Amino acid sequence: TLVQSLHKTNFAVPAPFSSLKGNILLEVGNENGEFKSDTLPVKFITSLDSKEQTIKTASKATITLAPKPKKLKIVGESKVEEVRFTMPDIKVLEPAPLVKNDPRLVKTQAQTKAIKKQEAAGEEKESESSIDLEWKVTTNPSGIKIYHPVLKPYAPLEVNWTIGEEAHGSISLNPFDIEYLNRTARVDKMRFYQNVGDPKFHYEGKLSVQKTEYTIFVEIIQDGDKPRVVLTSDPPLEDSDIVSVLLFNQTTAQLDSDQTNSVASTQSAVANRALGLFSVLALSSTPVEAVNFNPTTGVYSARVKLANGLTATVGTDWDKTQEVALRKRLGKNFVLSAILETDIDPITNSSTETRETLIEWFQRF
Repeated sequence: TLVQSLHKTNFAVPAPFSSLKGNILLEVGNENGEFKSDTLPVKFITSLDSKEQTIKTASKATITLAPKPKKLKIVGESKVEEVRFTMPDIKVLEPAPLVKNDPRLVKTQAQTKAIKKQEAAGEEKESESSIDLEWKVTTNPSGIKIYHPVLKPYAPLEVNWTIGEEAHGSISLNPFDIEYLNRTARVDKMRFYQNVGDPKFHYEGKLSVQKTEYTIFVEIIQDGDKPRVVLTSDPPLEDSDIVSVLLFNQTTAQLDSDQTNSVASTQSAVANRALGLFSVLALSSTPVEAVNFNPTTGVYSARVKLANGLTATVGTDWDKTQEVALRKRLGKNFVLSAILETDIDPITNSSTETRETLIEWFQRF
């Protein structure tokens, strides 16, 4: 009923929540009227389901009006009993999608007039908030389940977070499997957290990739603006051998010169923090012929053999630049190349494409 009544209005319930069915309970005050002066108890309960989603939560709060200064103090907590959420089919090797406001969510006329008046007067000073908020969000063990084709069976998530003047808490992923490009990796831990008094978010994680004779551990540590990837193994291997096993399932002593150069490029990409979680999985799951990394541009590329005489090169800086090239050998000394490069503007999310088709002649000496 709520979805239907808000349909075709500025407050329409967006997908995927519009497909949910069930009950929402909002209770303000007590039936017996037993509450203190200037204090209002609030209860909010959701019990909603659809084919792929579930939102079952219980929240309670106390709203207190302080006459001097005129300020609302809201103290509450939310307990997430069960949430099932199916992620969109995001291409994990592409740059992260930008988050934008829904154009259906608009300000009221009064808010719009106030903003325009403030802009016309050149006022930039922010007014003090009239709400003092302290809210705690917790979940049942593995209370949130995130579904995606690469997550097996799902990513179980737990939240313990306090929202307020000094926000802090943690979001933890319990162990689960990732199946990507015919390769399975085990996520042993993944935790996002914020400490009291620290405005920055931090995260850490560890996953394992099983090879024929070795287990490779990929540890993600954020000690600055960009996370770094640390590779270890069982039995222990040198850094170059770990990368070699990831790429070619054999140690550096068994590689040819081209493969050795690929290992060195991949090590450089790891050192420059150009590789992420799924790029490591992609490397360990694909018949890689060669790997290159340009530390100046930050673009990392891998060449993969598709068929006799046909190879594909995929390159990216995992941020705004993507390159795809197909090469087909024509006879003894000629190669036909088709190249597509895409640059994405991180502000406008607009993209610029460059296409080239080349016939190359080469001679080996």
